[in-house]
Amino acid sequence: MRSVPAGGSLLLILLAGSGCARRTTSVARPPARPTAVAATMRRQILNAADAGEGDGIANALRRQMDAEPDNIALRLELAAHYGQI
Repeated sequence: MRSVPAGGSLLLILLAGSGCARRTTSVARPPARPTAVAATMRRQILNAADAGEGDGIANALRRQMDAEPDNIALRLELAAHYGQI
């Protein structure tokens, strides 16, 4: 078997020692997914907004449209109101 020269031994020890060096890296966590309750509450809020709850003008115009379904001016007024909000 061949012997390794003294300089080669030192190099081998340094390389072996540096291979075990601890390296720390930080990994960014992805944003937390909303819980089922939070997702349900958000959906209920969006549904209420889509239905016009809390908008007295839209509700009044809808009631008038129910009473007068052939009134085109009323439909245009409701459309203009939706365009403003």
